[in-house]
Amino acid sequence: MNPTEKILYSRNHPYDAPVLKVKQLNSPDSDKETNHIEIDLSGSGLTYKPGDALGVYPVHHEEYVKELLEIVNATGDESVILDSDDETDLRHALSSMCSLNNITVKFLKLILSKVTDLEKSKELESYIKNRSELTDWDILDIFHKYPVENLKPQELVSTLANLSPRLYSIASSIKKHPGEVHLTVVKVVYEIHNRVRKGVASSMLGERVTPGDRIPVFIKESKFALPDNPATPIIMVGPGTGIAPFRAFLEEREMTKATGKNWLFFGDRKIKTDFLYQDEIEAYKKSGLLTNLDLAFSRDQEHKIYVQNRMKEKAAEIYQWLEDGACFYVCGDAKNMGKAVDLTLREIIQKQGGKTEEETKEYVSQMKKERRYQRDVY
Repeated sequence: MNPTEKILYSRNHPYDAPVLKVKQLNSPDSDKETNHIEIDLSGSGLTYKPGDALGVYPVHHEEYVKELLEIVNATGDESVILDSDDETDLRHALSSMCSLNNITVKFLKLILSKVTDLEKSKELESYIKNRSELTDWDILDIFHKYPVENLKPQELVSTLANLSPRLYSIASSIKKHPGEVHLTVVKVVYEIHNRVRKGVASSMLGERVTPGDRIPVFIKESKFALPDNPATPIIMVGPGTGIAPFRAFLEEREMTKATGKNWLFFGDRKIKTDFLYQDEIEAYKKSGLLTNLDLAFSRDQEHKIYVQNRMKEKAAEIYQWLEDGACFYVCGDAKNMGKAVDLTLREIIQKQGGKTEEETKEYVSQMKKERRYQRDVY
């Protein structure tokens, strides 16, 4: 390759980026573990803007792969060929190339072909017709319930889905941290089917990588972005790890000396243990970069308080900001928080603006058209 030729890293050609730092953001006595991860992009040519996401290719836990190899009576050194026609060993395929959480129809049919028990065969046939019953299952769960013999490494790998990258909202401004990208990742741990399960990427980032390790990454551009006019006010609603892009927004506004007002709604479980980036946020409030800061820690009182409750308390002021042209952003859980915040925003617009339901829909629709209402929910 020509020494002056620029390498373009992408989803299909990720950059092996060195990890610089992993720091737990929650206090040790919290019942959650959220990690701040700093990654080195210097020399890669990769750049990003606030609101973009970082794609991370995860690796399955070594113990998980070891148990799976034992179940299929394999050493891991067996040669297998993947969909991409790449040849590798079984251990590497299961660790880094194949999804062990996605139960495919091909995999179920393979197990069905090996099962001799009639009742179990009927169960598997039912699952093949309706995989929604297996939403919380992984490959090991199936092997535990339906033990099989004489399973060849190649036929197993041929039935598994590809391991997909995980996308995380970037939690930094490259203007403030040249050559770096930061993430805010909560470690997913839960128990189901008598097993402790861990998020593939979140546990890798939170407990298995250390400074100096390299992880394959790429930038995923997003339309979730700051307004073009730096004088535009912004309202940010980001509980938990939803704070990530708003840390990037605030850093960017600080570095560019943007004149627009900034309002942050942040919440989590307990203020003493779960106030992510507390020092930074309080410093921004003290300096005036954060015009308004409203906090909602759900478990610090008898009745739970969420960000949408704080929004209702400030309904008149929120509506005035919107009338003054503010952009409204929300990031985090789509199923509960995202829906609740959207409903609360519409209620505020309807009541404070004295609008009908139809007029409120039109108001929100216009905000979306103007990119003044943006959602990064998952």
